[in-house]
Amino acid sequence: CQRKKDQKQDQTKLLAAVRSVSRGKSLSATARLYGVPKTTLNDHSKGRLRGCTTGPGRKLSLTMEEEQFLINYIKYMADRGRPLTNRMLKKFATAILRRKEHDTQIDKNRGPSDKWCQRFRKRHPEIKLRKPDKASNPRMEVTREDIEEYYDLLESTIDSLGLKDKPECIFNCDETGISGKEVIRGKVLVKSSQHPYQEIMNGGGGHLSINMAISAAGNCLPLMLIFAKHMPRNLDGLPGDWMLELSKKGYMNGDLFLTWFKDLFIPHCGRQRPVILIMDNLASHLSPDIIDVAKRNRIELLCLPPNSTHLLQPLDVAVFHKFKGEYSKLMNQLGYSFTSIPREKVPHVVKFALNAMCPQDYITAFRRAGIRPVNRSIVLESGKQALRSRQEIENPGTLVDIGIIPEALIDIFPAIPEKSKTKRSTCKGARLITADKQTDQENPYNPQPQIPENLKSQFHRLLLFNLLKELGQVVDQNLQKRVNRTKIQDQSQSKRFKIRISMLKFI
Repeated sequence: CQRKKDQKQDQTKLLAAVRSVSRGKSLSATARLYGVPKTTLNDHSKGRLRGCTTGPGRKLSLTMEEEQFLINYIKYMADRGRPLTNRMLKKFATAILRRKEHDTQIDKNRGPSDKWCQRFRKRHPEIKLRKPDKASNPRMEVTREDIEEYYDLLESTIDSLGLKDKPECIFNCDETGISGKEVIRGKVLVKSSQHPYQEIMNGGGGHLSINMAISAAGNCLPLMLIFAKHMPRNLDGLPGDWMLELSKKGYMNGDLFLTWFKDLFIPHCGRQRPVILIMDNLASHLSPDIIDVAKRNRIELLCLPPNSTHLLQPLDVAVFHKFKGEYSKLMNQLGYSFTSIPREKVPHVVKFALNAMCPQDYITAFRRAGIRPVNRSIVLESGKQALRSRQEIENPGTLVDIGIIPEALIDIFPAIPEKSKTKRSTCKGARLITADKQTDQENPYNPQPQIPENLKSQFHRLLLFNLLKELGQVVDQNLQKRVNRTKIQDQSQSKRFKIRISMLKFI
């Protein structure tokens, strides 16, 4: 048995040896180089054993070319966010077997077994069976050109501002959410005949948003917590520089981001200028007021390409996952002593989860995102996501045109249907909001515009006019609301009157 195992040849080595012989190299030297028997290499190079196995053992039901077509299709679907399962692989293999006129070792009606799938993956080690992560459709459409253009803009901005050796001036901000219903992410101990269940640890109060900002030097700025519906009563013991806000559903909006930007980020990002703040292209992050404050404080707003934060944003790449893991671990540890956690205690759990992070985690996040040092190959060649070109997305072509499968099998392997083109309001690529240059003597936290003496009276008149105009708009809106409310009341009264008349007629 051991002798038979020793006689089996590696398929990849055999294919490489056959290619080498076809290019004109010596048969004996190639056989010694790749460790393949000379007679086997001679038979394969002359096409005598095309589609057979490389050594003793059962004959393959599918030829090497047909298995290569399956491999090409598996890679094609995985690159587009629709990976195949073992069940789908067996169905495609069965469809190919039914095309054969001669008998095969695999039953054409039942199809291949799970063991066949295991041997198939063993013959092709570039294919692995893994559990996929969730990804939206737009994220799968990020192109190589989008990534290249972003890194070109990032590198030129850092060089022009002289921040190559100033990691304390490079920041990234984003918000993440906590649902309040936590379960253990790892495995638990139960009876061998029992299915594991766990009671959900309720944090109370619904959704909680956390706005976080970190620097490439390993610093984490104070957090901003956004509660839903109402503010908890007792929040003693939290850091004094944290910002606690309230919104209807607990999510970030333009007004809250402006408040965070002016009252938290600017006072805590340091006195050195200029500063780069890397963030996503969300509309609430780019209001005119935020851009105006950023310009007056010499802060460059570098916006990532749309739907690329899972690849390019340091917080998404290496921080939020660990932070939420620590939070979930703490919540479940408390779950063995409490049935639920009061709403006012959830921020304290967030504080302990944040304390479990270290400065090296933030430095590693910027390195893995290719920001410091600037290294685009970390993303382009990491293999985390197959990046296609814009031409491949706009003109995908058929499976035959791009060389995935032959024309004889076009009816077996379906192509991904084309998506309907919809107009989107988001920016198509990365962009930079350039700040105005200021002198070093100006106060970076609250710079005041200098108005000439001869224009002060005109400026005050214009300011008063704008205030009166805004006040008039507010009054008009209130009047319009009263009119609408009166119309609704009149309509409801008329409906009640008609119902009463109809009831009287019925009586």
